Amino acid sequence: MKKKKGIKIGIVVCILIFMVAMMFSIYKFGVINPISSGIGMLRVLVTNTDYVVVQRFPYRVVFANPEGSQDALDNYMKKRGFEELESMQMGSTLIYCKDNTVEKINYTVNGYYSMWSWQ
Repeated sequence: MKKKKGIKIGIVVCILIFMVAMMFSIYKFGVINPISSGIGMLRVLVTNTDYVVVQRFPYRVVFANPEGSQDALDNYMKKRGFEELESMQMGSTLIYCKDNTVEKINYTVNGYYSMWSWQ
């Protein structure tokens, strides 16, 4: 009987930890999946990965190495066929255009990582 109670308490604790991690991930990064954001952050911080796409839906979020992240973003968007419209830039919101498609990207950077989030 005590074994079942211990298992139930363990499951509840795991669920609570996951929910707190999910709330932190949504609040800090705008990413719904805390596992994806955690693994993405580790890949950027520990390895020499230039960037990691951590969320594609409902909007794209990318973590990047802070060194050269502006160039990495430009290269990423050029691979997708977009060109930056520097004259339309609004603070930290960068605007890229491809044919009739416009994408607005909120670009933030600190000493540990850079985050690109689509609007």
